[in-house]
Amino acid sequence: MILYKKFIICEKNKLDTSKIMLLVLIAIIPSFILQICFFGYGILLQATLAIVTALFSEIIVFILRGISILKILQDNSSFITAMLIGINLPPLSPWWIVSIGTCFAIIIAKHIYGGLGQNLFNPAMVGYAALLISFPMHMTNNSLIKTSDYNKINLLDTINIIFSNRSLQKDFEYQKNIINYTNKIKLINKYSILVALYKKIFTKKHIRFLMQCKWQLINLCYLIAGLLLVWKDIINYIIPFSILLSLFFLYTVKWFFLPIAINCPISYLFSGANMLCAFFIATDPVTSATTNYGKLIYGILIGILLFFIQKNTYYFNEVVFSILIANMFVPLIDYYTIKRN
Repeated sequence: MILYKKFIICEKNKLDTSKIMLLVLIAIIPSFILQICFFGYGILLQATLAIVTALFSEIIVFILRGISILKILQDNSSFITAMLIGINLPPLSPWWIVSIGTCFAIIIAKHIYGGLGQNLFNPAMVGYAALLISFPMHMTNNSLIKTSDYNKINLLDTINIIFSNRSLQKDFEYQKNIINYTNKIKLINKYSILVALYKKIFTKKHIRFLMQCKWQLINLCYLIAGLLLVWKDIINYIIPFSILLSLFFLYTVKWFFLPIAINCPISYLFSGANMLCAFFIATDPVTSATTNYGKLIYGILIGILLFFIQKNTYYFNEVVFSILIANMFVPLIDYYTIKRN
C-alpha cells in the first residue's frame, strides 16, 4: 500500500519528474569534473559507459513491456542511476564491469518491480552491491595503483586499459609503464610556455595541497550543490541534515573518549562519499521514508550505519550497504509514522 502511494505521487508529478532529475544531474556535474581532474579520464569513461548501458537497458525493457520508447525522454532517473554507478567505480575497471552493474540496476532493481515509483531499493546501490559481491577483486583494484597516479594516464591509454582483456596484474604493469612514459614526456616539455605559465600561477605547494584535499574539495562541491537543491525545494532537507548531524555527533563522542585515535569530527563529514550519500542518494523519494518524522528516523539510521561500517576509507562500500539496509526498514518506518484514518 505504501509503495502504491509513492507510485501515485510519482504519477501525479510526472510532468515535473524529468525536470527535477535533470536539475539533480546538473548539480552533480561540478563534483564530477573535479573527480576527472583528480582521478583521470577513467571516471569520464565509466560514467559514459554507464549512461549508454542504462539507455539500451531501458529501451529493451520498454520494448518487452510494450511501452513507448519516447517515455525514456520523460524520465531522467536512469541517468542519475548510471551516473551514481559510473562516478564511484574504480576508474580503470574493465568496461564489462560498469555494463553489468548498470544493467542489473536498471533491469532487476528498477523494472523488475514495475519501474519508477515501485522499486524497494535504490537501483544504483543494488547494482553496485551486485558488483561488489560478484567481482570483489575488480572492485578493489584501486590498491594496485596510487590514486594520485590516475590523472597521469592520458585518454587514449585509459581507453586501452578499460577496453583491453588484460588481467589486473598485467594492467598494473601496463599502468606503471604508462606513468613512467608520461613522466618522461613531462620532463621533456617542462620548459614549454604553457608549463612555465602554469608554474607561475600554481606553485608545487598549491598543487600538493589540492591533491591532499581532493576528497574534501569534492565533498564541498557536493555540499554546495546539495544546499542549492534544498533551497530550490528539489530535495527535502531533513534526510541530509539528519545523516550529517548523527555522523558528527557519533564522531564527536568517539573523539571525546579517544582524541588521539581520530581527527577533528567535522573532517569526517567531508571524507569518502558522505556528502554524495546525504544529498544525492539517501534523498531518493521512492526508496526513502514518506513522512517528515520518518525521514528523520531514516536519516539517523543511515548516519549510524555509516559510522559503524566505514573505517576511514575513501571507497563507496559503506554508503552502499548503509543505504540498502536503511531501505529495508523504510516500510516499517512508514507503517508507524504514516497517519491512518
